[in-house]
Amino acid sequence: LCGLFAEVLGLERVGIDDSFFDLGGHSLLATRLLTRLRSATDARTTLEDVFRAPTVAQLAQRLDRAPAPRARPTLKRRTRAGVELDG
Repeated sequence: LCGLFAEVLGLERVGIDDSFFDLGGHSLLATRLLTRLRSATDARTTLEDVFRAPTVAQLAQRLDRAPAPRARPTLKRRTRAGVELDG
């Protein structure tokens, strides 16, 4: 999380007790943070979580308490009359 905070904020280093917003973060950057967080960890978190838990330590606690993400269903290729469809 420290690395993701630093990357999004354009900083070299972020500590666990540094606040995202005190370091220059704002709602658009928080959205970018969520995108990176979800792709890196498959975490289910919201923009509200970042606002309510703006430090790495606080957000980590929220993520630890969050329910595990549901498995995504396997996609099946559709066919029409025995002919495979692209895409």
